[in-house]
Amino acid sequence: MPSNLNINSFYAEHDIEIDSQYYDIVVGFFKKVTNSERIAEAYTIDLFRVAKNTNVPILTLLESIQDKDEIGINEIMAFYLNQLRPQSALLGVSNLIAPNPRVARNILG
Repeated sequence: MPSNLNINSFYAEHDIEIDSQYYDIVVGFFKKVTNSERIAEAYTIDLFRVAKNTNVPILTLLESIQDKDEIGINEIMAFYLNQLRPQSALLGVSNLIAPNPRVARNILG
């Protein structure tokens, strides 16, 4: 039976529904891989958000990352979350985007 979970993060705009049996499966996987309860819970919520926004079942997303280590999980989660974020606030991007010079001269720093 789904229950509503309100997530307060700067990219969250709506409540998401999380089925408790799927939550236990997903958080258990992330706890095993990351060895951190806080990270596991955050990744679990984020993966449910990705599943909702992409209309892909949560277990399908989880299956796609089953064979990854912690670094691989971090990369995949950054990729998934970047699909939900505006281009100006991407995660894990080390190359700064150079603005158009004509636009940049009009922006006060």
